[in-house]
Amino acid sequence: MGRVKGRHIKVLARKLIEKNPTVFTERFSDNKLKLKEFRIMEGSREEQNKLAGEIGNRVKRKNKPRDEMRSRPQRDWDRGERRDYGDRRDRGDRGERRGYR
Repeated sequence: MGRVKGRHIKVLARKLIEKNPTVFTERFSDNKLKLKEFRIMEGSREEQNKLAGEIGNRVKRKNKPRDEMRSRPQRDWDRGERRDYGDRRDRGDRGERRGYR
């Protein structure tokens, strides 16, 4: 699991992509060079790296088809289908189902 970026990084990344949609790519190194050309966040190398990474992530999300954006596979109950419980509901209390007396 990755680290959470600050809100200022996310807002700045969104604004830069809106102003220059064709300049940035999915590659971190290319975005880092472009930020140096634009002279954005010159003082802080760590912040500049975070911004370049966030821009790359946003470009990837923008270019990805909607179906691939799901973080987990779609299950039957996500599609609105009913789950089949079989005979579990007819067995009585929990103890009987587990084989206890």
